[in-house]
Parts: sequence; C-alpha cells; structure tokens
Amino acid sequence: MLRIDTAKMRTIPSKRAQATLEAAIILFYILLVLSSFWFGGPIQLATQTSTDTNGVLLAAEALDTIASTATLTAMSGFGARKDFVVHIPFNTVDIFYEDGPYAHGDIAMDGPHVTMSVLLYSDIANSTATRYYVDNRGDPWWHGVYNKTASETPFYYINVTRPLDFPMDPDYFIFCEQLARKNASQTRGMGTRFIFVDEYNRTRDITFCCEAGFNLNMYMKLSAEHHNQLAVSSRHYYSLPGEWDLGPKP
Repeated sequence: MLRIDTAKMRTIPSKRAQATLEAAIILFYILLVLSSFWFGGPIQLATQTSTDTNGVLLAAEALDTIASTATLTAMSGFGARKDFVVHIPFNTVDIFYEDGPYAHGDIAMDGPHVTMSVLLYSDIANSTATRYYVDNRGDPWWHGVYNKTASETPFYYINVTRPLDFPMDPDYFIFCEQLARKNASQTRGMGTRFIFVDEYNRTRDITFCCEAGFNLNMYMKLSAEHHNQLAVSSRHYYSLPGEWDLGPKP
C-alpha cells in the first residue's frame, strides 16, 4: 500500500515561502539603499533651498515691522512709545542701519535704510546671493575689524534692505551688536558645520547675531539726544513687588 508523507509535503512549500520572503527583504533593503543615494541629494538640496527661502522671507517681514513702527513712532511725536515684536531669522549674520546711498534691487537710492544679511546654503534660484567671506574672527568681512585676509566660506549670503521714512539714532540701534555676537559652536552646538579655514589654516567658527532665531520684544521712541531721530530699545518685563494672590481673602 502506497503511503504519502504529508509532513514532508507541508515542509517543502514552507521552505520555499521562507526563501521567497528572505529574498524579498534583501531586495527591499537594496532598493532602500539605492533610493537613499538617488533621492538623498535632491531631497537635501530641496530642504536647504526651502530653509534659505524661508530665511529671506522672514528677514523681509522683520524689516517691514521695523519700518512701519518707525513711521508710526515718528508721526506720533515726542513722548510717544511704540511697542513691537520682531522675529530675527535663524541664519542672520548681520543687521545694520545706514543713512546714505544704497541699492534697493536694481534702483540706486539715498536715505536711511536697514539691511539684514542672511546666510544661505546655496545660491537660491541664481539670485543676487554672493559667496560669504569672513575676517579672522568669523565676523562678516565688511566689518573689517580683525580682517587680515578675507577667508572664503562654503556658504552664500544675501542682503535684504528696507528703506525707512525717518532716520534712526545709530547709538540706539541695538540689533546684532558687535560685542554681543556669538560663534556657531555657542549658538548651534559643538557639532556645528558653520566653519571656515582662516589664512593660517585654522578651523574657526562663523559668528552669528546672538538674537538670531528669536522673537525680540522691543520699543521705539524719539531719541532723547537727537529729537529728529528714532531710538530702539529692548522691552523688559519686571515681576511684581510681591507674590500674586489669586484666591479669595479669608
């Protein structure tokens, strides 16, 4: 009488299914590795472009806030004080005020204006971004304080400029002050890649505005020393002289 080993028949398809599953897992892993090489570059570039574009838009919004507050304050007269909140983009390397000739897009203009310099990972959309150079301290090369030979960084920068209707007092324009600047390892952590090689082949940190990436509570009023100019100051919050009593009195 012919006997059929049903247990052996059950194990043969099971082994084949297991081999097929293992092959599928290996194939999936290979495709995953290949896709990381294929898509990794474009995805990274897209992320960097998005970051750069967002920084430029935030800089323009911050300058609009400063300019509109300046107009309201100047038109309100002496004794008026206007509170405002301004957000400084994370990769801001400089903020400065000038009164004189400047280029606003392709138009040559003259007068008071504020400029924010934003660090970029790349030249977004073939814009007017240029290669970012720093001095030996890591500050923007145009400061020129510690500049021996301007060192090239792997980054770009773009200036966003906003004209002002009224002049400001340079002594009370407290954004991104020189003494308050911080290097990248302090603001980004020790694993930062915001570095450059100076003229002595030393690896150094790029410096940023210490308030970059924060919302600043500010106020603006006419300068006490120069009544035809505007002064910007930090708006501080102070605690009450005693503890709050939120419950009913006994």
